[in-house]
Amino acid sequence: MSEREPLDLNRPRSAGELLGDSLGIYFRNFLMLVGAAATVVVPIELILVGFGLKQFTADPDAALSSGAQVMDVLVMYAVVAPLVTAIAVALLKGLGNGQRPRFGPTVVGALEAFTPLFITLLIAAAGISIGLILFIVPGVYLAVRWTFASQAVLLDRVRGAQALQRSGELTTGNWWRVFGVLLLAGLVAVIATAAVGLPFELLAHSADSGALRLTGLIIVRTLTTPFLAVMITLLYFDLRARRGVAAAVV
Repeated sequence: MSEREPLDLNRPRSAGELLGDSLGIYFRNFLMLVGAAATVVVPIELILVGFGLKQFTADPDAALSSGAQVMDVLVMYAVVAPLVTAIAVALLKGLGNGQRPRFGPTVVGALEAFTPLFITLLIAAAGISIGLILFIVPGVYLAVRWTFASQAVLLDRVRGAQALQRSGELTTGNWWRVFGVLLLAGLVAVIATAAVGLPFELLAHSADSGALRLTGLIIVRTLTTPFLAVMITLLYFDLRARRGVAAAVV
């Protein structure tokens, strides 16, 4: 790992600084982040969406069924996002030490952390789903409150209900701020999705090719998921700093 000026993870950042620093980190480490994310996104999307949901040969004008959409969202939330988050956490920890993690060990470390991440996020998904089904608002509230469940598992070394509790502690008194930053990050992802995904959608419809639409989806998720993971993790460190808790970067 090459030495470099350490990234300060122990200071609060404004929403603008979170966005600017996240974009800077993302583009300076583009090949590392996107390459590592691709090792997660590509096989899962090919297996689940391409073969499992038969999108290779699907009509590009046809929407996924409601059941297929739920399955896709669940896999993104409980499988893809936490694995990419583990990659982003390793990168930020390394940058906090003035180093950049190597590709191979970072991917392996993310896979090794998968089991506690998956269990924790399944619990969170169940709670959020119940909240959405009952009154919608409680589901949105819990989704924001438990935003940092993966970071709690990876950095605070807690899991399950304790990880959700830890995330809740960080968002207490900061719920609206976290919600706003998530909207900001989501807006960037939407813009990138439109810029990259729309040409593939148009080509897919023109060529009547489900494979082209799937290719666009894979590329979009490979590009946007690591950026979201970096920005949310940087927000996690921001909240720790505001509570006077030093970031553990070793």
